[in-house]
Amino acid sequence: MWEVHLHDLRDATDDVHRSVDDAPFGGGAGMVLRAEPILRTLDEHPEIARPLIALTPSGRAFSHAVAVELAALEGFSLLCGRYEGIDQRALDLVVDDEISLGDFVLAGGELAALCVIEAVVRLRPGPSATTRAASTSPSVTDCSSTRTTPSRPRCAVRRCRDTAFG
Repeated sequence: MWEVHLHDLRDATDDVHRSVDDAPFGGGAGMVLRAEPILRTLDEHPEIARPLIALTPSGRAFSHAVAVELAALEGFSLLCGRYEGIDQRALDLVVDDEISLGDFVLAGGELAALCVIEAVVRLRPGPSATTRAASTSPSVTDCSSTRTTPSRPRCAVRRCRDTAFG
């Protein structure tokens, strides 16, 4: 069993525009997710599951092993940004871990969060547990097929295995 709870950081602001971002201190491009709405949200919602994991490009690489680690927890929370970054003060004060999906840039952390959730939920007991057998030792080089008769000549399947998968 698993649940997803969303907290809108804009609910923890006190200005008329409900601003959650600001220009980086000292200048620079882009906007930074402010620490104050993050800290206030955590203060107002002590039930938020820990650890709190920020999705950042500098975090440890997300892998199957990390998904297994997270699946074993009672719960966890993901902090997603949609800006140049997250105020370092929030990372230092309240974030327990940082995870990165890889060496590339996304417009925001929502897609990264969905990837983490998808990978972890498959490993938890429940309706998605039937896919767990296929995900216990993943390999990008595994080649799978169905029982149906292939519509292409058999040599095409062999060529795929021989050239693409070693």
